[in-house]
Amino acid sequence: MKMWMALVALAGLVGCAESTVDDGTGSNNTTSDMCVDQDGDTYFGLTAACPMGDDCNDFSTAVNPGKPEIPGNGLDDDCKDGDAVPEITCADADNDNFRDIACGGRDCDDTNPDIKPRAVEICGNGIDEDCEGGDLACAENCTDADNDGFGIAGSMGCPGGDEIDCNDASDLVFPGAPEICNSVDDNCVDGIDECALEGQVCAGDGGTCQGGSGAQCENNDDCAGSKLTCDPTTSPKLCKGAEDAPCAVASDCVAGLACENDVCTGNFCATNTCSGQYDVCYREAGRCVECPIFDPDPATQDAACPTFEQCTPGGWCAENWDVPAPAPAANTTTDIYQASLALAECWNTRKPLKAKDLCFAFFVSSQVAAAITETMMEDAYLDGDMDAILNTEQDDALHDMWGPGIFNVQELTWKADLEPGTAKEVCVWYEPGGFLGGEKLVIDRCENFAP
Repeated sequence: MKMWMALVALAGLVGCAESTVDDGTGSNNTTSDMCVDQDGDTYFGLTAACPMGDDCNDFSTAVNPGKPEIPGNGLDDDCKDGDAVPEITCADADNDNFRDIACGGRDCDDTNPDIKPRAVEICGNGIDEDCEGGDLACAENCTDADNDGFGIAGSMGCPGGDEIDCNDASDLVFPGAPEICNSVDDNCVDGIDECALEGQVCAGDGGTCQGGSGAQCENNDDCAGSKLTCDPTTSPKLCKGAEDAPCAVASDCVAGLACENDVCTGNFCATNTCSGQYDVCYREAGRCVECPIFDPDPATQDAACPTFEQCTPGGWCAENWDVPAPAPAANTTTDIYQASLALAECWNTRKPLKAKDLCFAFFVSSQVAAAITETMMEDAYLDGDMDAILNTEQDDALHDMWGPGIFNVQELTWKADLEPGTAKEVCVWYEPGGFLGGEKLVIDRCENFAP
């Protein structure tokens, strides 16, 4: 949303100085427009679009022309042999879907299928079941049958604290667990399927929390029905009716609209002044936005956005992030890898600011074979496939978001899959938490963002 952030993101894709080539005309043409540095090692990748690139494996910082050649490791470390970089393979000996740490995976014992990331950690047995770095110490006077860190009534000194576990037979149920719509009291607080925002209810088993007119909301997806919008001008934000939405009283409609014949009607833009960052009036939606998505000319839409950003559905500006056709990238594919980098970049650049902000709109190649789902993205990180091609900051960001381990909380809400051949339909944004935390990334349809 801010130009300097766009520059930061751009800098992450091009990590070395411009190189020049003689095209035979006597002038030098820069290759920086055609070349990218995927692994951030300051060398351009050698691709069809960048024939002058000199990094023969642009998904590994261990391979580039500046590295010494290591005999016998099967790699062209210095990119001088002309040998193809062999695909990194690693067997899953215990068939638990996680590869051995010895070859870049996250399975700390590939001979035992009960030992793997996200396994239930049993305290005091001297075994690191969840591969989080050691055995879990047992607390005295703590009865914790499901080993989720919380004990039954009368327990003391449990790792998770003295709050009572309302279901000691399930490690998915404990105080502080995320409450989801599943007919279960997941967090042991306030009953079954309660919603965090006032006025919202679960929209069916397995659904999400939504509310009608007047319910609190964080984004448009929290409001039930296509004619309701999350009004960012109220505090807290409330679901309000846009034009043609059903209503009972004027307060059911966004400011500036009247309730006539049980329908929100009027000219929102005639009675509301939009200024500052949100200076475009979107009459049909009844809100002030950044760019005129309602204008039929895409050039006019994008002209209202900062450099490197485009107008997305809903009237919000975001930088484009390409998800390319899948190709091998270490043990994963470039489409999964690039989508993961977008999440890491959004987290690392927005989290320090602690302000809600739209990061990227995904442009998904039509050659991506199937929709990219939350499970695909999570598994690609947690099984260690990307370890060799992530830098420390990227790895830390993805660890925060996916929250592996019993006591880590996933800080990501996935609401929309990345469908092949789509552009500016799904976005990723950062949402800060309150005093007790709760910050997260949201992957959802772009129109559901609300500042």
